[in-house]
Parts: sequence; structure tokens; C-alpha cells
Amino acid sequence: MRSILTWILNMFVPGAGLILARREWLGLAVALLFVLSAQAMVVTTLIAPEEVDGWFRALFLVGTVVVWGGSQWLLYRRLRKNFGVGVARELGVLCDEARAAEADGRLEEAHDLLRAAISINDEHEVIALQWAELLTKMDRGKDADRAWRRVRYLSYGSKGLDRGQDTA
Repeated sequence: MRSILTWILNMFVPGAGLILARREWLGLAVALLFVLSAQAMVVTTLIAPEEVDGWFRALFLVGTVVVWGGSQWLLYRRLRKNFGVGVARELGVLCDEARAAEADGRLEEAHDLLRAAISINDEHEVIALQWAELLTKMDRGKDADRAWRRVRYLSYGSKGLDRGQDTA
């Protein structure tokens, strides 16, 4: 449901969907490019059409359409990466194998499996939580603190998870 709303918003305000998909800087850059090209198109078409050559108006029109289309393409790539069926299945397998390795005391293997999962989707809250717990268990202080900050960032502070707090 969230991805549908993200698409709809991105259709009307290019870049806004990228911001909701946690690509804030890319979304901001796309939104600014769209606004600048759209304003230039409006100025050259509606406000002062006699002052500007026709090819210049066409250039701004094409630029606006290209930025709009590029925004849709970037959002499609982002959502496909995060919500694809194959990706979800692969992430589930990696997480399950990492849990089993951690339970058996093979912490380095669990570390490698979770690192692979993070390389596929670095925005997945459950993987980030499992990663932070593993680093804490491995006594990697600074890395664990950074991982817990990442968990808090991904959850937008909704639960305020912290080391030592019960997550259940």
C-alpha cells in the first residue's frame, strides 16, 4: 500500500516518492531539477513567449519531461530493489541462515551472511536489528553503536530501541 501512495505522489511531485523511499538527497535533487525546468518552461511559454525562440521553449519542455520520466524510473528501480519477490525470498534465506549460524556459535559466518543481506537491501529494519544484535554479541563496540543508531534511524524513532532494552 505504501508503495502505491509513493508512486502516486511521485507522479504529481517528481522526487517526493524518492524521499519517501528513503533516498532523501536524490529526491531533493530531482525535485529541484523538475521545479527549475518546469518554471523555465512556464516562463518561456506563458509569460514571455515572444521574448524567447521556439527551440528554447521546446528545450525546457523536453527537459521537464525527461526529469519527470527519470524520477519515475529511479523510483521504479528503488521499489523493485526493495520489494521484489525474489529479493524478499533471498533476504529471508540469508537471515534464517544467519540466525542458525549465530545460534550454533558461528558468529563470523553469521556476520558474513548478514553483510551479504545488507549489501542487497541496506534499508531493511529487521536485518539492521539483527546486524546490531550480532555486533553487540561479538563485542564490537563502535560498530555496534553505529548499527544501533542505524536501527533507530530506520525506525524513525518509533520505538526508540536501544542496547539493553527489551524489544518484545
